[in-house]
This record gives sequence, structure tokens and C-alpha cells, in this order.
Amino acid sequence: MDGLGDTIRVSLTEDPEYELEPCRQLASLGNQAAQEQWGVDAFDEKHRDTHSFAKRVGRLPEQQENDDVDYRGLLHRDGSVISAVTLQDLEAPEQMYRKLGAKMVVGMPFKDQATSDTLYMPQIPPSSDKTGRRALKRLQEVGVHVMAPANVLVEDPLPHAVAVQPLREVATASQNGGHSLPPGAGRFAVTIDGTETEEEVASLKKSDAVMALLEIAPGVSRVHASRRIFELLQRHQIDISVIHFRSFPEGTSGDDIIMQTGSEVGALLVDGLGDGIAVACPSQDLNFLRNMSFGVLQGSRMRNTKTELWGFALHVHWPIMQNYSIQLSLTSKHRQRLVWMTVPAGVVPT
Repeated sequence: MDGLGDTIRVSLTEDPEYELEPCRQLASLGNQAAQEQWGVDAFDEKHRDTHSFAKRVGRLPEQQENDDVDYRGLLHRDGSVISAVTLQDLEAPEQMYRKLGAKMVVGMPFKDQATSDTLYMPQIPPSSDKTGRRALKRLQEVGVHVMAPANVLVEDPLPHAVAVQPLREVATASQNGGHSLPPGAGRFAVTIDGTETEEEVASLKKSDAVMALLEIAPGVSRVHASRRIFELLQRHQIDISVIHFRSFPEGTSGDDIIMQTGSEVGALLVDGLGDGIAVACPSQDLNFLRNMSFGVLQGSRMRNTKTELWGFALHVHWPIMQNYSIQLSLTSKHRQRLVWMTVPAGVVPT
């Protein structure tokens, strides 16, 4: 995305011939960026150190004395996953709970290590939809909160929701007497599209927003616009948590989502820029998007939710009065390796 380098090396656990297609897709992204001249206006970048790694740490939500629910679960300290949920997903609550990674006990959801931290809903079920509202309430009760656009919550409030508003609107409202929450909302977040002025970004210094969703405007380079926003945040010593929000049009393939999210969002996370990820695509399975998001966090050395273990079979050659050999058959998903070790006499394996 920076136009640097002329060779791509991909290493997969699968057979070598499967490495060619990812290389082609990554090269295609780079060529597209060069041909379409992705970028932003020049800006001074003084805080991103290209010689040493230091992660920017965003501020986590805090509990307030008059809160009826616990908002501390909105974000995770090691990196957050926010899942975009539709009204259609709510039609089958138990299936949705499982796709969100919740542990099920007698039909009730409970938060697990790989459960989505928060939901983002462009539309919420109307208050007349008892089933949909009950499904959301059960998630809220176990610490999985719901975010929705502020204008949607004004029309039909959802108790304890997190209202989402563009930063420009919040900054303007603050200048004109103050910013207020929609009825029922307990917190608010802002969206940033990467084209905001420095003054608008600096207004977050005095804001109570619990997070910023970095949803870069179409036609703007995500990598470079995001770096500019992080530069401004650090310049003004603003520690708000920033979630990379990447939305894809309906019909986008899973491979394309993985490639583009990894090359754009992953490039920022491995630089220590960002506190989480949200990926939305109407035609993709909710479970796939959640697993991919956790995979991006783990690949960025942020939040580990799965362990890649080697299984082994142990074969011992006796007698043990002499040195003996142990054959370990180490098996992963795609590989099997045989390892021989010599063990001193009298040592019995456990």
C-alpha cells in the first residue's frame, strides 16, 4: 500500500501451488493503488517510529456510578471485535448467538473468549418486535452491547444502547451548546471518515466518546488517511480507542474480504495503530466475519483466541536398561513430521 517493494513471498501450510493465488491478489491490490493514485494530502508524520515498535494504547470504557449496566465489556484490552448484525440475523436468535461465538447454556448466551465484544446494528428491531428486543437484551445482560446510529435510536429508543454519530456532527453540537444522547442510550461513539480537519479531531480531547469507528470515506486511501488520524490523535494527546471499521458491498467474496482487510487494516494494526476491528458484508456469514476478525487480531500479535497445537503419537522402543529411542509423530492440519530422540537409560517418558 506504500508502493515499496517488488517481490511478494507467501508461505502457507498448504501445498506450494496454493501460494500463487494470494500473491496475485496482493499484487493486484498494489497495482490498483498505484494506478488509481490512492493517497491523501501531504501531512507531517512525527509520532510513528519506523525503527522501533510501540503500540498506541486506547482508553477503555469505565463504569460510572449511575450506570444500570456494566459498559466495561464494550472493548477488550487486547483488541476488540465488533460484529455487524442485521435484522435478518435476529430472526433466529440461538443461531445468531452461536455465530457470535457465545457459549450456550439451556438456550441462553454467555460470553466466551472468542465472543464478539460488541454489536453494530445499522437498524434496530422496533419496540413492537418482542423477540428481537429480547434477543438483544439477553446479549446486553452478559456484556455484549449494541451500537446503533443516533438517528435510529431517536426514532425508536433501545435501552442501554451506544449511540453512534459522525465526529463532525458531535464537534458542531459541542460548539453550539453541547452534545446530548438519544433517549435510552448510555454511551456514545463517533465515526471518523479520514477527511476531518485537525480542529475536528482535536475536539475529541474533551469528548466523552467511548470509542471512534474509523470508517474511511470511499476514494480515500485507508492506510494513509488512518495514519494521518492517528498522527493527529497523538499530536493532541488523545487516547480514545479506535476501531477499524471496514465494510464491503454485498457479493464480495470471502477471499477478497480477507485480502483487503489484512493488507489495509492489518498493515495498521501491526504498526500498533488501532484497538480493534469491525468488518461488515451483508452477504457473508456472521460467523465467518467474526472468525476472520479474531484471526486478524491474532496475526497482528494482539489478542490470542486460538492455539495451533501439534498432536503427537508416542512410540517407545524397549528395553529401558539401555539407551532407547522415542519416535514422535507430530501432526498438524497439513503436515506430519517424524522426530527421533535418544533417551538415557532409566528415564521413563510420561
